[in-house]
Parts: sequence; C-alpha cells; structure tokens
Amino acid sequence: MNKLVLCFFTSVICLLCLVFRVDAQQSQKSSLIEASQAGASPLFFKVNNPNTPIISLGKRSYPLEFFLRGGLPNFIYKANKGDSLKLGFIGGSITKADDLYRTQIAKHLQKTFPKAKMIGLNTGVSGTGSDLGAFRVTTQLLAYQPDLVFIEFAVNGAFAPGVEGIIRQIRKHNSKTEICLLYTISEGQAEQYANGKISNNIKNLEKIAEHYQVPSVHFGASIGVMQQEGSLIWKGSGNSEKSKIVFSNDGLHPTKDGGNLYAAAIGRAFELIKMQKTNQKLISYELLSPLLNEDWEDAKMLDPKDFASFKGDWITINPDTTLTINKFKPWFPYVMKAAKPGSEFTFKFKGDVFGLFDIGGPEVGEIEIFVDEEKGADSLKFINNRFNKFCNDRYRGQYFKYKVPYGEHIVRVIISQNIPNKQQILGDSQLSDITVNPAKYNQSVIYLGKILIKGEPMSLKK
Repeated sequence: MNKLVLCFFTSVICLLCLVFRVDAQQSQKSSLIEASQAGASPLFFKVNNPNTPIISLGKRSYPLEFFLRGGLPNFIYKANKGDSLKLGFIGGSITKADDLYRTQIAKHLQKTFPKAKMIGLNTGVSGTGSDLGAFRVTTQLLAYQPDLVFIEFAVNGAFAPGVEGIIRQIRKHNSKTEICLLYTISEGQAEQYANGKISNNIKNLEKIAEHYQVPSVHFGASIGVMQQEGSLIWKGSGNSEKSKIVFSNDGLHPTKDGGNLYAAAIGRAFELIKMQKTNQKLISYELLSPLLNEDWEDAKMLDPKDFASFKGDWITINPDTTLTINKFKPWFPYVMKAAKPGSEFTFKFKGDVFGLFDIGGPEVGEIEIFVDEEKGADSLKFINNRFNKFCNDRYRGQYFKYKVPYGEHIVRVIISQNIPNKQQILGDSQLSDITVNPAKYNQSVIYLGKILIKGEPMSLKK
C-alpha cells in the first residue's frame, strides 16, 4: 500500500514538473514576442537587394514540409507571362524583420521567375497575432492589390479564427489572389517534426488550409531533421558552435542562417508548385462557408476621427514630424493624443469585439472603458493600463481587444485620473531612466492610432 501511495505521489510530482516546464516555456515565448513589439517597417521593399542572402535549396526533401493542395495557379500563370507582381507578407516579428525569411524568398522568387517584375509588401507587425492581422489586413495589405499573400502567425498565438478571417477577407477582396500559409516554430516543435508529428496549434491551422485548399509550408520539418542529425543547434550564440548552424540566439527568432533555412523551405515548395499544370487563364476562387464558428472576416481597423467623437484636450499629431513616434507613420497617418485625465472619446458599433491599436511609451497611462452605460446594471467597465515593462525609455506599437455580447454597443474611453506605479511595473532592473527623468513617466498620455472592431461601424447620431 505504501509503495502504491509513493508511486502515486511521484507520478503527480513528475506531472506537475512537466506542467511547470511547459508553462515556463510558454511564458518565455510570450515575453520574447512582447519584447519584440516596436515600430513599423516600410511597406514596399525591393526583392533584388544585393545585401540579401542567396538561399540554397539543397538536394533533400523532408516529410511534412509542404502540402500543395490547390497550389498557386494564378501566381504561376502571371509569373510565367511576365506580369508585374506584388508579393504580400503578413505576420509577426519574423515576417517584419529583414533576413529572417521574407527578403530571401522574395529574392529567390524573382530569380526563379525572371520574366516577372516583382516588388514586396511587408506588413509584419512584431509581437502581434492573427487577431490584429484580421483587423488590419484590408487596410494595410489588400488596399495595395497583392497577387500572392504569405500568412505567418504560427508562433504568435496561432489563433485559427484570425487566420480564417484573413483568408476570407482576401477572397472577398479579390477572388484571384493566391494565398500560402507559413508555419514558423517555437521551442520543442522541431523535435516533433523530426518524430513525424505536427503540433496541435499548427494542426488547427492545417484544417483551415485544407478547407480553403491553400498550400502550406512547415518550416520545422527540415529544422527538426537537421537538429536530430547534429548539424544544427536550436539556440546558441554565433561563436558557440562554429561547426554547426545556430538556428536562433533567443530560442524563437531565427538568425540569418536560420532565416535562410526558413526561406529554403518555401523555395523547395515552389519547385513543386512550378510543376503544377499551368492554366490558360486566371481562375476565381469560390468563397466557401466558414469552417469555424467564430468568424473574423468582418474584423476592421478604423480611423479614429472618422469613427469616434472626441472630448477634452485631444490633438492630432503627425508621426512624420514627431520624433518619438515617427517610426509608426506606416501604420498611422495621424495619431490622436491627449494628456489630460478626463479626456475621452466615444464610438458605436454592431458586433462582438472591439479594441484599440495604440502606441506605448514612458508617458502613457491608464484608461477606463465603459460599454453601454445606459444599460445600468448590464453595462460593462474595463480598466486598461497602456504602460507596461516594455515601455522603458522606448515606444512600441501595441493593441488590446475585448469580447462583448453580439449586438449594438456604445463604447466610451476616458483617460484615468490614476497614474500607474510605473517603477513597480518596470522592476528593479529597469529604473535608471525613470530615476533620471521622473517627469517623463509621471503622466497619463494616450496615443491612439486606430480603433478595432469585429462587426460594423455605426453612427453616434440618432
């Protein structure tokens, strides 16, 4: 009996250790993603930059690396014809940054299809997932008429409804636009690929890819095999293993060598895509019924002055001429700024999700959000602190969202009288700037870039 009890408690302790380890890994990954949140990159980029590495596809193939499905017939037709083509990329920090896969594969595609004239569209936003992607895809990407859209959100939450919402918005905007899903990986997933398995978060995205018959590329398939064979290490410094490829310095974002491997996976996929039977004309894709119950195709990102009513000391500032926030110009043509507690804005919509896309920094503060105040006991109130530990002497793009019951809603956002304890939020290791410049932090400024809704905007006028 005592042995049974001992075995039981030993099993429980082992299980708890495993749970804590997984939680720690998830917390570390989330922290890396949040820390990467910064400003915007230029939208257009040249695909033939001489400084971009040239990738080698190798001679091997890897199980689970690529699923063709319906392929990319419209892209191949236009590329072979020599059309001008726009390559669209939407994702997180791995998409946003140069040389982590995007610039390499764009250069490779131009070389693969030399008759076509290509240009890239970079709408990667660091530290954000497919929920924000669904809010912003129409405004930031589809407005520029991409011919092919690569979607990369596997390590940024892998929020399947958001990915489906992005696909559906692309299909509604232009039924001839091609789509390809890309699956980056985080710690532990390379080993799963090496063992012939796919992680659950990516399996959920694969169901969407299968439903809409769009191709998908699994970056982890080759990484897992190379790690298993000993030619690659997952995490290390540039000098730690000179005889091996160091995939990542931080355990999430690839090095330039790691980015080359990511791009090579797409390159190998295109070797198979090229073999697809060529159409004699462009085809239109049917917009199928949604796969998931939570439909994000009606997610929108709206200009504040067109949608909301403002009271208080709000001013319109131009990021172009404001040094501290000029890196956000590609996202926000203008920013609404207020520093006085009690300043507020109000908007109305019909739907079930709302939020804000704003700028964090040393001086930002807390907001109070009231939903449907006229409903009395059925009204909602949220308190949201826009300052966080990543705002230490830096400015960053950030967003939040709230889910509410579906219906018509009036939302009022007010700058709080309360100034958060910013020293406590920053922690002991980040007190140098706030100690030297306390006045910079002792404020409650709000920088509003866009209003987010899942639903339809409504007028406040009765």
